Amino acid sequence: MDLYVERQCVEGMKAGDSRQFLLLFDGYFADLYKYVVRRVGPSEEANEIARLTFLDALGQIKNTPIDIGYNIWLYSLARPRVWDKMGRDSFPAVQGLIAKTEDVSEKVGDEELVDKFNK
Repeated sequence: MDLYVERQCVEGMKAGDSRQFLLLFDGYFADLYKYVVRRVGPSEEANEIARLTFLDALGQIKNTPIDIGYNIWLYSLARPRVWDKMGRDSFPAVQGLIAKTEDVSEKVGDEELVDKFNK
């Protein structure tokens, strides 16, 4: 979207014309979705993050900056949700320091296990 048209949409949106928001949504949803997917991977949650970001933007119409690009502002609104998703995905599924993969005591007798440990 052209910066001049973008600025007109933002100013119209601040004046109460909700159709301007729809123009911005149509113009920037694909870019925002790509931004989110590059960080969290393609999923239903990526789509949800993009949509919730636009709802955040809609709720902050009066605070929408004019001096920066609208898509850059959207990225800054999406960033906390993206970081939260990345943080949740970075924890392992199994909690704890040691995961038991096989029962060693069945394969080796307890006395043999103690002997190996003491050596």
